[in-house]
Order: sequence, then C-alpha cells, then structure tokens
Amino acid sequence: DLIVIDMEKPHLYPRYDVVANLAYAAKSSDVDMVVVNGEVLVDGGDVVGVDEMELCRRVERRAKELDAMVK
Repeated sequence: DLIVIDMEKPHLYPRYDVVANLAYAAKSSDVDMVVVNGEVLVDGGDVVGVDEMELCRRVERRAKELDAMVK
C-alpha cells in the first residue's frame, strides 16, 4: 500500500520536521495518490472510478428521504 502526499503546499512549510508537518499540518486534500493491493484508488487527488458529483446527489437524496422519515 502507498500514499503519495503533495508536499508543495504553503501550509507544509517550513520543513523543519516533515513527520510533524504530516501529522499536524497535512490535510486530506494533500493526498495525491493512494494505491492499495496494487490498485490505484486515488490519482491526482481524484477518487478513481467514482463520479463524485453523482455520489453527492445520491447522498443528498438519501438525506432528504431520511429526514422525511424522522418527521
């Protein structure tokens, strides 16, 4: 498994302690690539094989359905 972090972000400078920067300053948006069991799951910061906007629409619809059930 492998995670590639884009370290060329202003919030990751100065680089006195790279491990501390990763632990305390890095964000999920800094992840450039994720490989699990040889399969690329994230490439260029984008989730591979997932239409993120369609997923957001589905979540929104489901949230409205659940909200209607509670009321």
